Amino acid sequence: MTPSTSFVALVVAIHSRRVISMPSCPVEDRNKMAKLWIPLVLLALLQRTRAGPNDCDQQPSSGSSFLKYSICSLQRASSWVDSKVTEVVDIALPPPVLDASLGNRRPEHVPRKSAPRPPSHFFRKAQGDPPADFGKTSLEWKRWGGSLPDGAVSIHNSYFNRVDYICKVGCHSGYYDSTLDIAACAFTSDGSGYSSTQFEVLVNKDDFEILEWKEGYGGSVTHNSVKICANNDIYIGKNKYGLGEVKVSEKVFNLPWGGSRYWYSSYMVLETMRDVKREHLMDVQYKMAAAKSIENPPEVLNRNSISNGQCESATHVVTLSKSVTSTQKWEINFALTVGVGTTIETGIPFIAQGKIDLRASFTYRLNKEDTRSETTTHSLTLETTVPASHSCVIKMEGKKYSLDVPYTARLKRTYRNGETTWTTVTGTFKGVQISEVQADMERCRRLPNVRPC
Repeated sequence: MTPSTSFVALVVAIHSRRVISMPSCPVEDRNKMAKLWIPLVLLALLQRTRAGPNDCDQQPSSGSSFLKYSICSLQRASSWVDSKVTEVVDIALPPPVLDASLGNRRPEHVPRKSAPRPPSHFFRKAQGDPPADFGKTSLEWKRWGGSLPDGAVSIHNSYFNRVDYICKVGCHSGYYDSTLDIAACAFTSDGSGYSSTQFEVLVNKDDFEILEWKEGYGGSVTHNSVKICANNDIYIGKNKYGLGEVKVSEKVFNLPWGGSRYWYSSYMVLETMRDVKREHLMDVQYKMAAAKSIENPPEVLNRNSISNGQCESATHVVTLSKSVTSTQKWEINFALTVGVGTTIETGIPFIAQGKIDLRASFTYRLNKEDTRSETTTHSLTLETTVPASHSCVIKMEGKKYSLDVPYTARLKRTYRNGETTWTTVTGTFKGVQISEVQADMERCRRLPNVRPC
């Protein structure tokens, strides 16, 4: 379809739907709609003129009409206007109303009409949808790749005696029926039912999150209900007929069935159990072969000056001490439960003589945002000879190392009801330490104003 004909088709579509919906609209709403579609009529008519692309490439001459030049400008902007078609339609048309004949009733075992594919503008709009919003949980959406991913969340649909899996298209959730020959996700949008082969499946890795279904009514959801996308009001729901979505603003649960949207006032909403008592990381395995270390230039930790004003060399014993702080942080690619005590049992990687080793294992409280610090006091004693009439400086130096070591670990979560779940997590240990501390004597200097011997 050319830009010109697409404008005409758009105007006809908007006008035809406007005629149907106008009788039920207040006068002021009809006036608003007219302001939206009348400019498009003018735009479509201008596009139907005979100004060709070659004419638009030429600079307007003194004899060129203003109308012709305006038409050329509109043609250059046609692609931008086409991209706004969906937005105009969404604004001009009232939101879909609930079909009373499909409310709170049992769906037929065979749908009255098959579910169509979503319109093309649906996927264009879906590209700008916000990301998933799972809060502080390990749930995730995985794109369908030809087979069910491990941990796919499902229910037993007793009404149809089958297993349905939770799926979504854009920010609308629905169900995937694994008994079908063609994998597709059935969902509702804009008052209709659709089916798409491009979808994502809800995954609960290792069944780590405890999922529960809670009763809801009239758009109500619980605090820990699973929202489909951030910044919207759509949640994963079900009833005795199958999976769908709870739309809070519409105060109903929407069930996709064929090309229709059935809606219900009562339903169940999916939530995660958050009554966690404690979490514990254990069996930490460091990937030493993938470790990265940075050796910084030696730092002077302490120094002492020794003077000998005598006429003969003198031997001195010097002791230097310094307390240094090393830091450790276990970054984890996982959402730990906020406000719950989390502990880790592990050894600490460190560098000695250029090699990475592990200190003895220990257990301590882990905070994902904080860095653990420990202080070590280094003390060195050095015996040195200072020449006559000279001053010497003894210094203590240490090397600072930065160390990054990837790791895997087992995470155990214990709930207050006694249930436990396990999963494998990954992360990176980040440490900063000062090691290889040693004492050295700098070049000695002759003392000024010393009486000759």
